[in-house]
Amino acid sequence: MAGCRIADDDPTSSSVTDWVAWHRRYDDPHSVVSRRLVLVQRALIDALDASPDGSVRLLSLCAGDGRDVLGVLEHHARAVDVHATLVDLDRELVRRARSTADALGLHQVRCVVGDAGLASWYEAARPLGLLVACGVFGNVSAADLEASLRAFGAVVATGGRVVWTRHRRPPDQTPQIRRWLDEAGFDEVSFDAVEGSLASVGCHRRAARAVEAAVPERLFRFVGDGSGAHT
Repeated sequence: MAGCRIADDDPTSSSVTDWVAWHRRYDDPHSVVSRRLVLVQRALIDALDASPDGSVRLLSLCAGDGRDVLGVLEHHARAVDVHATLVDLDRELVRRARSTADALGLHQVRCVVGDAGLASWYEAARPLGLLVACGVFGNVSAADLEASLRAFGAVVATGGRVVWTRHRRPPDQTPQIRRWLDEAGFDEVSFDAVEGSLASVGCHRRAARAVEAAVPERLFRFVGDGSGAHT
């Protein structure tokens, strides 16, 4: 989770943030990211519990080492139904995710190196039952964020869910994110603050109401550590 980065269009370019080192924060069970992970996994469990019988298509953006999704599938009764694609640009984190998935026997989970901002991932996976966007929204421009949320309405199936995270540092964009998701045809399931921090976790369900939405060739560009997210 939170391992995506794109400095330019070359996926081999150097990272703005050392995301492998960033993941070491999970070693501390009391860290903000560890406490956020608990809320993310709870939302994923609830989403799978509510999913209709049959195959569930899942796409995780900027998935890092995949511990949010894989940690849930390790124990969930619906794991065999979940056909997941975990996308990240960091080759080491993808290697770790793939190794974990293989060790857990989750052979229907694809862990791939790629730019999660490109529409091809969404087109290939639609209709999605679950879209995971954790550690993404604080690292893209407001224009890209709005375009992405509107596009989510076109690729998530009715009844499917989006699980997302966003900090609430000024300027707090979470109220606007929630409005954009509403306009894209989603109903809010939950919005929880991570205790003692400005981190938050949201979950929205795709409603049956029809909303026109296009999927641009590129939904977003990941700006790295968030420093350029509002420029």
